[in-house]
Amino acid sequence: MGFKVKLNENQLKRLISEDAVERPCSKFDMGSVNYKFCTLINSPKYVKMTRPLVDKVLDHKKKKWREVTSPDKQKSIEDILDIIEDSKPQAKNTITKVREKLDSLGFIYDGDDQWDYINKLNTNYSDTATFITDLVDEFGDYPIDQLYDDMVDGNTLNLEHLITQAIQAPESVYDQLVNDPTDKFKYTRMSKYYTSKGDAVEDIIQNMMESNGWTTIHRGGNGDPIDTLLGIDLIVEKSGIYKFIQSKKVFDIRKVKGPLNPEGAYLVKGNIFGIREDMIDLLGYATEDGRAIVATKQRKTKKNSEGKFEYSEATEFPTPTRNTPVVIPKPFQNITNLSL
Repeated sequence: MGFKVKLNENQLKRLISEDAVERPCSKFDMGSVNYKFCTLINSPKYVKMTRPLVDKVLDHKKKKWREVTSPDKQKSIEDILDIIEDSKPQAKNTITKVREKLDSLGFIYDGDDQWDYINKLNTNYSDTATFITDLVDEFGDYPIDQLYDDMVDGNTLNLEHLITQAIQAPESVYDQLVNDPTDKFKYTRMSKYYTSKGDAVEDIIQNMMESNGWTTIHRGGNGDPIDTLLGIDLIVEKSGIYKFIQSKKVFDIRKVKGPLNPEGAYLVKGNIFGIREDMIDLLGYATEDGRAIVATKQRKTKKNSEGKFEYSEATEFPTPTRNTPVVIPKPFQNITNLSL
């Protein structure tokens, strides 16, 4: 099913406003050595090195979710877990583990006990790049320009040494870098930017489902245990049937025809990851201009003995990567099939 959604003014602003665009490492003057260093480490390949420090710095400031969450909200989460367990008996062990994790689940909250975006520092390598650059400036005893040259040559030993030292002093790192009264948002700018894009995509998918008779009974969000621990963005219901959905922003969706799909199918271009195939029934894809499609698992393709592609019996959620689009021949059947 293809679906085109007309975005309201706020959604358009969140998605495409040039004023809202954030750039990695924008804290530093373009052309400066700090900017060059930051852009160099603004890469997922450094996450394995930097993640232990970020986790250590954040962990000691976290509060228990149960301590700051009202009894009514806690009960609503337990009720949602009951629904998931009843709908997915095969996930019983997973749900049991989630219930156990709720007792230890923690986040950083602000002074009003509101979830803080700094919790996403360990999942956004662009914000982490800014954090590590400041770490080198404030705690390093090795000039950043020399460290940059080393890193360009593939030598990460001095940065690894600094991170190892910083892990031993998480409170000092937090107090001097993260808890900076002059700039409370310097390590959350990119995560806020991408979260706003993700929220707009969820708006589109939610509106599409509701337009086709489904009722939203739960929507995840920042600090939501269902989203955080199970990867479920939306739960919808119709006639006693529940569907569990993840939503993803993609580059393009268009209708195409081919040898395997002479009557047409949907070509989806994007770069998505983190799909919880064990927990979701539907995967929603949406573009910045409001095109969207919701799909169940699809049959995979394979080459036959003649070297031609054909459908196999194996299924998976179509997952486009940057260089490899996917084709969705059969969108979710309960959604009206509208042309893109």
